[in-house]
This record gives sequence, C-alpha cells and structure tokens, in this order.
Amino acid sequence: MTFPVPTITERDEFDLDRPSVDPLGLAAVSEALSDLLLPAVTNRMRCARLLTAVAVGAVAAGPGTSGDEDGAGLLLAFEWMLLEAFVRHLPDEASRGVPGVRKARTAIARGERLSGRTYLKAPEANGFTGVLLPLAEAIGLVDGTRREGPRAGELVALWEREQQVPRSLRDRLGEEVRRSYREGRCSVSERSPLLKQLAGWLSPVGAGRDERRWLRAAMVGVPEGHHQEIAERFGRRIFRTDPEALAAVERGASDGLRRICRAIRAFEQVATGFDAIVHLCLTLGAPHPLPVSRPVTLEAIARHPRVREVVRVLPRRLPAVGAALAGLGAAETKWQELVADLRDPSEPRSVLDWLLHRHDAVMRERDRPPWFETDGHGLRIGPGAPEPPGADRPSVGFGRPYRLATYSRLLQLR
Repeated sequence: MTFPVPTITERDEFDLDRPSVDPLGLAAVSEALSDLLLPAVTNRMRCARLLTAVAVGAVAAGPGTSGDEDGAGLLLAFEWMLLEAFVRHLPDEASRGVPGVRKARTAIARGERLSGRTYLKAPEANGFTGVLLPLAEAIGLVDGTRREGPRAGELVALWEREQQVPRSLRDRLGEEVRRSYREGRCSVSERSPLLKQLAGWLSPVGAGRDERRWLRAAMVGVPEGHHQEIAERFGRRIFRTDPEALAAVERGASDGLRRICRAIRAFEQVATGFDAIVHLCLTLGAPHPLPVSRPVTLEAIARHPRVREVVRVLPRRLPAVGAALAGLGAAETKWQELVADLRDPSEPRSVLDWLLHRHDAVMRERDRPPWFETDGHGLRIGPGAPEPPGADRPSVGFGRPYRLATYSRLLQLR
C-alpha cells in the first residue's frame, strides 16, 4: 500500500528560515544513509558547471597572504559579480535554478547592487558557492578555508584555453574581487564589459567539451562513498526521482552498495507510513467549515483505517529496518534513537501518541511551533502547520531525498 506524502519542490533559493518539511526528524536517518552513498553530494546542488565558477573565483582571490581577507568573503564578492553578470546579460532560462539568482534579479530590478544587505540570508551556505562547497572541496577546487585548492588551477587553465579567455583576466578579476570585498558590494560598473564577458565565459549552460569531461571525471572520482560505481550504473541517464535512480543502481551493484540500497528501501517502507499518519492528522485536524468546530479525538484518529493499516505491518517491518541498518554506522544509531520511545508498535494509539510526542520534541529543538495542539478534547492544527496535500494526489518517490537523482543531473551538468 502506498501513502500520499509531502514532497520537496525545487527552488531557486535555499532559505534556512523556511518551514520544516521533516516534522518527525526522519531525515537524520536518510541523511546518514545518503552519506554512505554520496558524501560529496547534497540534495540542494544544481548547475554543476558552477564548480568552474568556484574555481575561477578561488584562483582570482589568490592563496591568501593578507590576514585581513577571508576566503569565504572573497568568494562571496566574486559570487555577487557573477550573478549580476548572469542577470544583466543572460536570458532568464540560462540561469534558472542557480542559487542566489532570484535575489540578484530582485536587487537589480530595484536599481540596487548585490551586497550583504541585498543578497541572501546566510549567503555562505545558501549562495551557489556554499551549495556546491562539499563537492568543490572533495574534488580539490577549494580548501577548508575556501581558498584555492590543489586542482583549481588545472581546471581554470583548461577553461581559459577552451573559452579563449585572456590570461590577463586573472589579475583583473583579483583586483575587482578585492575591491568588492572591501566595499561590501559588487563594485564593478554596471556598464563594464567585464560583466558581459563573465556571463558568456561562465554561463551555466556554456561548458565546453573538455571542461565537461574534466568536471564529470572529477565528480566520478571522489574517493569516499560510491560515486564511481553509481556513475557507472547511471551511464548518461538522468533520473527524475530517487526510486528510479535506486532501481538502476541496484542492478549489478557490489555487495556493499546493494546493502545500502536495501536499507533505504526498508527504512522508507516504515517512514512513509509515519508520514501518512502525519498527513492524516493534518487533514482530520483542520478546522471544520461548520459554525461549531470540535477537535477530532485521538481515539478517532487511532481507529482510522489508514493508521490501522500502517500499524498492522509495523511489528514486522521495524525489526527488518533494524536488521538492514545494522553495522551502517550513524544510520543505525539515528534509527535506534528514533524508535527508542516507541513502546508498543502493535497498538494504534501507542503509535499515534509516540508520533505526536516525537513531533513536539523535534519542533521544540528547532525552536518552532508544533503543527498539532492536543488537549483533553482532542487534536487541532496549530498556527505553524502547513496545508495538507491533496488526498487524491498520487505518491511519487520516497518521502525523503537520497541525492541519487541529483547526482544523475550533476553528472550531465544539469
């Protein structure tokens, strides 16, 4: 049986202040499993060609001889320059999905320049450099201080040759990056030819053949995890969902990789059931259109067929998840912590009480209001709750992302 679950949609920006889409903290397990698969990849990554931009910015910033300059700040200054170049000189379609580009469009439409005031919240994490940082570090484009990494020069030299970029650009970029860093805003003139040149040379869709080969080989060659084996299973295919990608990976996989895939499937069988109960609570707890609205009782929710169907298989599936996660490090630990307080998985009311208690604890830890309010009369929807998804919407994918579909897009520089 499949259950409709909330899905995560693609966004141009990644805002740390957006409402949680993980009301039970289940992502702690899925992220630990994802780290075993693809530790250098995150689900937020888009536009792999911008890895070249990170390398160009790091080389322009230099090795860091001045104690008054920090690598993150210099790369951020370059990011302002490049995003302004994209917005001013590329069609919107060419830069769609680039982290930070919507903020750049908004600022420029208001006649403002990108700066600490007009750009993203937490830009070091949410701009394109921050989003791609784990992968940029893993393939040697930047070091732990966001300075030039051991392979940045190699990629930049290839890019310069293929795009016919004059070598003098490095010094010019270095000067402009430092000036923007000192002034706290993009200080390159709006009419400067440099912005138009950067937009052409570093367009998200403009990588040359040799650059594409270099980036793909670097992403495949990350030593930790299973990047190479997964890439071999993918070939040149791009997958829309993680279940589709997982099915491709499992066929002919090594024992170690197949074990992780089986653990993901076992965990998702249980986790999507928990998701379904959360969805049901959102639906049943919503205010009734009648003038007098009574809260739905917890007993009524526990008797609901969907809850009973989820609970019916829990006594069998919970041990299966534990066995599948055994020996998988943090994934096993996080799972044990997750279900430690689930006293009686065969009783619907016990499972419902555990789920609501778990949700309250997760939201308190995040300093956010819970989605549900309970009292002696029953359950109501709290002010922080999202709208429930449509009951007739088909369930697609897993309830949590596992980086596989993202990696398939990155390998094709999408």
